Amino acid sequence: MGISLQSFQIIGGIFLLFISYEMVFEKRIERKKNLTNEIIDETQLNSLAVFPVSIPLVAGPSAITLSVLISKNYENSFVSFYEQILPILIILFLTSLIIIFSNYISRKLNVTVIKVLQKIFGLLLGALSVEFIINGIKDSI
Repeated sequence: MGISLQSFQIIGGIFLLFISYEMVFEKRIERKKNLTNEIIDETQLNSLAVFPVSIPLVAGPSAITLSVLISKNYENSFVSFYEQILPILIILFLTSLIIIFSNYISRKLNVTVIKVLQKIFGLLLGALSVEFIINGIKDSI
């Protein structure tokens, strides 16, 4: 399609920047509250609780951008596998565990702790997204 990797870096960074903004300023919480007011039964609640967290995290714009960036330098060797593919598999495994035990974790953590962690990770995600955008612009010049 003729799309450069730098374009993927820039748009992936912009998407991540938007997500980090929502995390820091708690826009996602407002959206979730509005959606929970519209929920009719418990099956809708259970499907809603998993979908917004798992899909963007595992198969969202950042994951797609990462896959494209890794495929650029991938060689079919054991070293490439251990440096590039194995960390992704480990992160997917840990993400799956977190999603499976998220109900237990959220009951054990205080609401204030969850909000502080959300803001800290939002700031880290924002810095990462700016780094993606800067690298994309540098590489395209």
